[in-house]
Amino acid sequence: MIKNKIVHRFTDKVLVIAFICAIGLPLIGSFLRWDLTTDLGEKRLLAELPAIGQDSIKTLPEKYETFYKDHFGFRNGLIQGHNWIRYRLFKGSSLGKVLFGKEDWLYLTKAGIIPDFLGQNPFTEQELDLWESVLEQRQKWLQERGIRYLFIIAPNKATIYPEFLPDHIQKSRGRSRMDQLIERFKNHPTIKLIDLRPPLLQAKPTGLLYHMKDSHWTDRGAFIAYQEICKTLTEWFPELRPLQAEDFLLTQSNAADDLSMMLGLGKELEDTCEDWIRKTPPAVTCKQFIMPDGYDWTQSIVPEDQLVMENTNAKHRLILFHDSFAVRGGLRELLGETFARGVFTSIDFSERLEPLLKQEQPDIIIHEIVERKLRDLPTLLPFLP
Repeated sequence: MIKNKIVHRFTDKVLVIAFICAIGLPLIGSFLRWDLTTDLGEKRLLAELPAIGQDSIKTLPEKYETFYKDHFGFRNGLIQGHNWIRYRLFKGSSLGKVLFGKEDWLYLTKAGIIPDFLGQNPFTEQELDLWESVLEQRQKWLQERGIRYLFIIAPNKATIYPEFLPDHIQKSRGRSRMDQLIERFKNHPTIKLIDLRPPLLQAKPTGLLYHMKDSHWTDRGAFIAYQEICKTLTEWFPELRPLQAEDFLLTQSNAADDLSMMLGLGKELEDTCEDWIRKTPPAVTCKQFIMPDGYDWTQSIVPEDQLVMENTNAKHRLILFHDSFAVRGGLRELLGETFARGVFTSIDFSERLEPLLKQEQPDIIIHEIVERKLRDLPTLLPFLP
């Protein structure tokens, strides 16, 4: 009896000490910056410690609470451990914006990617008509100024690698918006829209074209897209000299991709990537992109992310309006080496178009968007006829 009481008292003391440690160590650690890992890949600034005397007394409790949530001891390690357990236990389901596929493949689910894959949100005829009117308007206006226009859709990862999706999604595949748009423009007399799906699907046996744990294509996937784009470019500009596969040395590296970062696992889910490195240094010069006089950057655009490339050994001038698919895999660098001057910008096609054309005098404008952005309907430009 006495022995049982001693055991219970000892157990109670251990539990009390464990409880105090559980609530006390994170509090102490929040100020001593204790943690088990340092990077969750959060694309935001963490809250700063409020400054007494500078911040209003009324706002201090809320600001301290926000600071504590971002900096409590072992925060990153605890979050990463929680995410790791969920990742291992709930494969085949979604966690936030990430869908767990087969064989450790991850898929992005935001922007209606999966419903579109299933054919649940098709374009209406009116929306298809709008796409046609907008592209026709742009092509005509640019043609009148002696500028070619090329529209490119980078396929979603699920479009090229559906076989690693969960069975219940893969087997229910429907007609996507990209299917509709490509069909609408298949035999269009003036609009040139490149369908990158056939060459990418055909090249799958040669190597990985999309990262397993990233939503973007690999260097190899970007190069296959570049080759297909150059087929059209050389029809218009025979002087172009596209790069060939033998111009590159293939190496490997490890990287934490965007979907693993979204899961808060970062380096825990690193992928081995195939890097395409030029065997000889490219004959290009990179310069700062200067916006035309009188025009300022919009709040959402980072000037440092815009790029200008010049190659004295090439001809013709290019402007590429693009999203992250032109950056990941090196598509813009490939095109930059192919033209005498290439301007690569993530500003919207409709923003500052006329002064930009006067400044750059391009021979061609290429507009690239990823498939998931097709749900964002374009608008007719008010300054165009």
